[in-house]
Amino acid sequence: MPPDLTSLEYAPIAPSRNLGPKLRRIFRWLAALSLLAAAAIWGPAVVMQMWFLHGQRLCLNFSLPSGTVVYANDPHDAKPLLDSGYTPVANVIGQAFGPGMLTTGPAAPSAGYTMPPLGMVDEDRIGSYATFAGALRKIEIANAPLRTGAFLHGLHNPNSPDCLVAILFIERQNPVSFPPADDNRHLEIDALVWRTAGWQPEERLTPLSLTTLPLSRLDKHQVRVFAAQLDPKDASHLIVAYDIDRKPGIIDGWLNPSDHVQLQIRNSPALAQTPAPAVLH
Repeated sequence: MPPDLTSLEYAPIAPSRNLGPKLRRIFRWLAALSLLAAAAIWGPAVVMQMWFLHGQRLCLNFSLPSGTVVYANDPHDAKPLLDSGYTPVANVIGQAFGPGMLTTGPAAPSAGYTMPPLGMVDEDRIGSYATFAGALRKIEIANAPLRTGAFLHGLHNPNSPDCLVAILFIERQNPVSFPPADDNRHLEIDALVWRTAGWQPEERLTPLSLTTLPLSRLDKHQVRVFAAQLDPKDASHLIVAYDIDRKPGIIDGWLNPSDHVQLQIRNSPALAQTPAPAVLH
């Protein structure tokens, strides 16, 4: 008779030494410790960069309604704007910055609009610009006045990366005597172009170009400039409306492939000199 198989006894199975859960717990702890170490080393820089990029996005998308007055040199127009929070437009006496040469006091009674997002990217104060080793550099000026301007937004040229562009104001006097003659003050409409920053910690806006269009003999005329507007049909084009003695005009600006904004008067009550790249702002 065959043996009764149901009565056979088998040796007990030895317990397996399963290390999977233990290893997973160890790896989780190592990952957590690595993240804590990385946060301690790079966390503050990453947080600061995120804050900077947030401010940069606000700059790239900033806009003002069409018809908003952003500059006025006549006291009757300027005083209400100054009372509402506008800033006196910086005034430069002479060709270079120096002690007593850059003012926003009684020598500069004009009112200009300040663009708040520039404060988040450390570009809310005017500076001196010069070219070093083929690149435009900003030289900080102690106690520099706030920037005032007509435009702050991203512009796109199909043949170059997107840039941040600002249309800014500064008044300048080239004195033939001291104090300067009353008819010797003019408005510089400056187009400043920056390359935007990326995620690399401490990367900031890089100035690429500065071009200038002057409007002359301010003290003989009543000048107003209005908030510049994007051209809905051309992402590289902006339009600045202005008037002189209440006669309207238009200034066009185009971002070209060399990352310069070409400023040009389309129709004129303005008497403008030939636009040229500026070394100082």
